[in-house]
Amino acid sequence: MKKIIGFHQTSEVPTWVERSGFIDFLSKVPLEVERFNKTFGFDIEYKSTPPKNIDGSTELLIKTGFVMIRNNRIFSQRQYCLYALLEEGVFNGYIGIYNDGNIKTLMKVNSITDFKNVSFGLYDWMKELIRVSCNKL
Repeated sequence: MKKIIGFHQTSEVPTWVERSGFIDFLSKVPLEVERFNKTFGFDIEYKSTPPKNIDGSTELLIKTGFVMIRNNRIFSQRQYCLYALLEEGVFNGYIGIYNDGNIKTLMKVNSITDFKNVSFGLYDWMKELIRVSCNKL
């Protein structure tokens, strides 16, 4: 919350992050990953630590909401990842290759603007991660 100090009154005004449901959305992501894995039998790992860099740069790390790694036993030489960046109030998803904390972006996936319903957009992103990791790009 931001504190706004008026002439004689102090009030707290909710920030965009609080009003939009973004914080609540982020808090539910690990549970949704676990639910997705149990439902479909995939091995997606939610990373609680941020990456070291994205495409060789550390500038985007401040915008990173989360990183998920797809552990595909068939193509174990590569680890594909899904990461999301908050950019101007829009959560953009990206698929990349994850190597020891370094991410090389392969493609952008859909954006999420409605943070009230976690599953729909997030499940679409995870399905895309599975598809890409099986195609062995």
